[in-house]
Parts: sequence; C-alpha cells; structure tokens
Amino acid sequence: MAQLVGLIVSEDDSFKKPLGRLLRAGAVPVSVLDDGAPRDGVQPDLMVVDIRGDALSALSQIERLRAGAPSASIFAVAMTAVRAMPYVLAAPPGVVTAPVFGAYRWPT
Repeated sequence: MAQLVGLIVSEDDSFKKPLGRLLRAGAVPVSVLDDGAPRDGVQPDLMVVDIRGDALSALSQIERLRAGAPSASIFAVAMTAVRAMPYVLAAPPGVVTAPVFGAYRWPT
C-alpha cells in the first residue's frame, strides 16, 4: 500500500507515464493522482510540475497548488535528459560526455 500521495502536473503523457511508473515502483511507493489536480479531501505529499513549456504560467500554477496543499513538496522540472541517455549509459562510470550538456561539436 502506498504511503505517499503524488501529483504529476503536465500535459505531456510521455512525461507523466514514465514518471508515474517510477514513483509507484520506488522504495517508498507513491500513489499518483491521475487527474492532474488534487482531489477533494486528498492532499498530495509531493507534486511534480512540468515547466518545460510555458514557465510563467507554470509558476502561477505552482502558487495555486501551494495554496491548496501547503505541506506538500513541489518539484519543478525545467528540462529532461531523455535524448542524452544513450550517451550517459555508454560512458564509463564517473565520466560525463559532452552531448549530455548540449555540446555536440567542440569548437575548432
């Protein structure tokens, strides 16, 4: 049984679905509210807000979420590294490759 309640606020299903699976499968399972907004009587313990698109409207949304659940932890995601994962996985342990930081071609 989940000990925590989470809320993922995003319009992007390719962001919400994998993140929801990660939260549910963690060492401390998190039940994820599916509707993108807190339910009546159920306060989320943590919220993940996708601000990759329109950051200004996302920040005002974070303010509304904070007012509705003042004790919740809020995490704002500004970017993801999905395209960099093959480079990260192929690199030796402890080595960060240039494509991870967007440097696909070094200056000559």
